Parts: sequence; structure tokens; C-alpha cells
Amino acid sequence: MLNLKKSFHEAVEDYLATCARKRRAPDAPFKGSFNVRVPRDLHKRAAMFAAENGKKLNAIVTEALERYLDTESA
Repeated sequence: MLNLKKSFHEAVEDYLATCARKRRAPDAPFKGSFNVRVPRDLHKRAAMFAAENGKKLNAIVTEALERYLDTESA
């Protein structure tokens, strides 16, 4: 386990050194949340749809975003 931890730290240090050498900022992890501003009527429709389908609004937005990106990426 100690070797795995050492290898991980070496890999991170190598990545950071490579970023510095190329003068690029290291990738930062996404925290998984962001604010979205939508018109009130769309917010209401989405909230009502979620309630009618026994889901949380977050789940509806996540599903919609996944479907959109899957369609647009194809």
C-alpha cells in the first residue's frame, strides 16, 4: 500500500511539473453543482413535472442535460 501511495504522489508531482513546464494551469476537479437561471414559467413547469413524476427538480434537470448532451454529441 505504501508503494501505491508513493507512486500516486510521484504521478501528481510529475503532472504538476509538466503543467508548469507547458505553462498551463492544472485541471481542477468539478464540484458537481452550478447555478442555472431560467425564466419563472420554465422553473414552474419543471418543478410541477418533477412533483408529478415523484422526482426532485435536480433529477429532472440532470436527466434533461444528459439527454441534450447525448443527442448533441451524436
